[in-house]
Amino acid sequence: MSGLVGWLAEQVDEDERRIEGCCHCGYPVTEISDLRWTHDGPWQGRRCPRRITGALPNPEPDQARREVAFKRALLARFANDGSTEAAVERGDISAAEYVTSQIEGLAVLRLLGEVYSERPGYAEAIR
Repeated sequence: MSGLVGWLAEQVDEDERRIEGCCHCGYPVTEISDLRWTHDGPWQGRRCPRRITGALPNPEPDQARREVAFKRALLARFANDGSTEAAVERGDISAAEYVTSQIEGLAVLRLLGEVYSERPGYAEAIR
């Protein structure tokens, strides 16, 4: 599961980098006139790599920040940091509860991974 957690963390980091950029590709954008935008820097004047439209800023940056925070909270909640094994050793939870928590955590992380299924590395990470 640690490979999946690491890959998901990289995807969430990429989401965060894209918040202030183009909503299609994440490249930096700049306004050129009222409601007209272009990619900034070396991407200026280029169309989005995966879209037929030009650059568009993220319409909901605050929501995107909340989504990133939520995804990070999920990763923190379900990443196995060893505390669950320690709880079993102390007798705080049973081995069955431990196994159930691991299965549930993996299911949640795989669902989160579906959001990124078009990105490189998905097939390897989800195994």
